[in-house]
Amino acid sequence: YVRYFWSHQDGMSVKLRGSGDAYDFADVDSHRLRLGLRYSRKDRSAGECYAGLAWEHELGGEASASVGGDAAPSPSLKGSSYMLELGYRFLPQNSRISYDFHINGWQGKRKGLSGGAAIQWTF
Repeated sequence: YVRYFWSHQDGMSVKLRGSGDAYDFADVDSHRLRLGLRYSRKDRSAGECYAGLAWEHELGGEASASVGGDAAPSPSLKGSSYMLELGYRFLPQNSRISYDFHINGWQGKRKGLSGGAAIQWTF
């Protein structure tokens, strides 16, 4: 599969009450491309197990800020990450509802574990 992700975070300006220092944060846009493979296998009940491996690349995503008019160091999100996913999807027969449980492990620019549960209703 191929997926493209875009996210946007509005910038803002903040002035501290005590010191009066002004902090300005610029807008941040993130553009990511993910290429992956997923294998799924139905079990004897109404469910399926799946496993996947993906490569994700952040194409940009630079953040900038200033404090009192002076530029702060700008972190960059640019780089590659690798994801391993494991999950189980339960699809009851004659039902419009499905349940999904998954866990993802990340290495590279993004590191750590993420997971989730979802209920999907189709109409």
